[in-house]
Amino acid sequence: MANIIDDNINATNQSFLYFLHEENKFDQKSILNLCNYVQTLDSVTIRELRNLYFIQNQIIKHIAYHFDKNDMYEISNLPSDYWEYIELLDIAIDGLKDITI
Repeated sequence: MANIIDDNINATNQSFLYFLHEENKFDQKSILNLCNYVQTLDSVTIRELRNLYFIQNQIIKHIAYHFDKNDMYEISNLPSDYWEYIELLDIAIDGLKDITI
């Protein structure tokens, strides 16, 4: 399996940030794939942890831009329960505090 963290950092390989940044779509399957991948980690590097925080930050920025009336960015299919997906990612990343760095 390709490293989903790197794919999101680079917005490549049908990753969540690929869809969000390149296609302006909120792809539910790819964010769930990212959450599941993070939950399966039994160790994490400092670099990976920094990258996960970067990914979280990018997602929040994209959503903020979507709601900014002064910004032309718009997510074409932002679900009404988008915050639940953000929470799933937050829980997955928070779970890393108990594993080996």
